[in-house]
Amino acid sequence: MHPGALREVVAIGERLDQLGVEKRSLLVIPCFHHRETLLDCPELCRWLSLEQARGREIVLHGYYHDEQDVETRATEVFWRRVYTAGEAEFLRLPRKVMVERLWKGKELFALLGWDLWGFVAPAWLFSVDLLEVLPLLGFRYTTRLTGIIVLGEKRRHIPSQSLCWSSRSLWRRVVSWGWNRWLARCVRGADPVRIAIHPGDFREKTLWKEIDRVLGNLLALGYQSSSYRDYVAS
Repeated sequence: MHPGALREVVAIGERLDQLGVEKRSLLVIPCFHHRETLLDCPELCRWLSLEQARGREIVLHGYYHDEQDVETRATEVFWRRVYTAGEAEFLRLPRKVMVERLWKGKELFALLGWDLWGFVAPAWLFSVDLLEVLPLLGFRYTTRLTGIIVLGEKRRHIPSQSLCWSSRSLWRRVVSWGWNRWLARCVRGADPVRIAIHPGDFREKTLWKEIDRVLGNLLALGYQSSSYRDYVAS
């Protein structure tokens, strides 16, 4: 989430409250696409602080969420231009720059009084260097599309395919709707099941209706909500 998505983020939160999804992780981008920072939107910062007070987790989600000043290799075209629309910020970031951005994110969270356990790279794409750097900076976990990575002396991978929709274009909406409808059936009985919701999903009513349906079905099956922090700590 970022300042430009405040309206959608609040609306999604209200619906999750109605469904009884009490625990959740809120992924926050400090300076979305090199534009306004979180500090430029005190309303969002206040809302997030209230969410933390209610037991929700705030997670660092990249820093800029774009690939500005990063050269694209031919072997990366699919991941950078098709799978994600130029937002694989941490896919091949120089280690020094990676550390600088993570540290700036930590400092911002500390300034705002937010606890910080985890980091999630945009589109779950990152180089292996990230797994070495994160624990040195105090991060407890990160995630990939296919699982949760618990960091520490003994790194541990918890398999968990995330359901994630794409609202950027008609073909993405159609494909992600069909893929996730099939995937939602496949993950029944799995522990944990991860649901990724983006602000743009709320603007596309067909997608949002489907996400709402999937959440309702999982809750009806007896699933209980959890944040990454609480799950990793359990």
